[in-house]
Amino acid sequence: MKGFSYLVITLLLSGIQGCKSTSETQASAPHPVYWQSFPDAKHIKVESPTQILALSEAAERFIVDLSLHERPDDPDMLDKFIDAVFHHQQQGLSYHSDANYSVATTFRLREANCLSLTLMTYALATRAGFKATLNTVEIPEYWSRKEGYSVLNGHINLTLSQTYKGKMIASRVVDFDQRIESQQFPANEVSLPSVLGMFYNNKAAIGLITGQFDYAFAYMAKGLELDPTLREGWVNLGVLYRFTNHYDAAEQAYLRAIALDDTDLTAKENLAVLYRHTHRDLKAAVLESEVKAQREGNPYYHLILGDEAYDNGLYAIAHSHYRRAYRLDRKNHLVLSALGKSAFSKGNLTDAKGYLERAIDNASHEQDINRYTSKLAAVASIQNINQGDFE
Repeated sequence: MKGFSYLVITLLLSGIQGCKSTSETQASAPHPVYWQSFPDAKHIKVESPTQILALSEAAERFIVDLSLHERPDDPDMLDKFIDAVFHHQQQGLSYHSDANYSVATTFRLREANCLSLTLMTYALATRAGFKATLNTVEIPEYWSRKEGYSVLNGHINLTLSQTYKGKMIASRVVDFDQRIESQQFPANEVSLPSVLGMFYNNKAAIGLITGQFDYAFAYMAKGLELDPTLREGWVNLGVLYRFTNHYDAAEQAYLRAIALDDTDLTAKENLAVLYRHTHRDLKAAVLESEVKAQREGNPYYHLILGDEAYDNGLYAIAHSHYRRAYRLDRKNHLVLSALGKSAFSKGNLTDAKGYLERAIDNASHEQDINRYTSKLAAVASIQNINQGDFE
């Protein structure tokens, strides 16, 4: 099956500087979802879970046309359904990280991020008569870069099963990232309300990145209403409060996330950032030391540090971080691409070309492969021009 990217956006904004004013939020309130801090958020129209999951007429026809009801005792019907939904030639589905769409919109546009695609599959499978179970996958911390921010990603998959006369005759784990599936990370069943909370959180995170704070708050509040245990939602709410100088509320939100899971390094790092901003350096140092010690063995940690250094023009430091990431994972296409970028910045075109070729070999997403192929062509073009000048 076609590989798709991760989901569940949690902002890691340790490099962002903010003013150090005092909080304006009422810290005595029972929980840190303070609507009075964002009064205009009440005017944001947040779609309901029913609206998110509703199937369009076209999707309904798609299910009918599969004629799955004709052979309810045939275990191949489940595979027929999966192939029909995900086969690239049949549906032409493409991956877009910001495509946080409803089921109907995802089906119509044939583009989605992993979460939207999973929800579409859930809705279609349920309508087709299969049992669908959602799962969160315990992957190592993994970051990507978006609009200058470091974004922490999670992963989700889906278990579909077919029953006949009360007996299960077929079951499949549907995972849209073959790299994740092949490593067989532990997975835990998660409720539909929790996954819908992730959907709202993703939309809120995009709003936060783009500076639409009322929009972000409205979606965060809805997500936490559906699932008050969603740590990502509390962390992002804390970031939003920190951006808007409500520091007491930000601390409460981060502490809520940590209370839900004491191993949440993102919540602890963002809390440390808050402590630095509010001159509580000793508390910050304790958290920073704890987080760093636990992340040293994660290649993505060094990769994101390298990206931050590179963005600031510190190319030697960036290269050092990329090399450390490479020593931890020599087949990671993101690391290989970063090393290619680093080599190119130093004028080492041959090395840049070699790293990009290896990145292509190890990438599974078409979007990634196309991006690396474009970069490789640019490097090769420059290399050919230089050789022509030399001759």
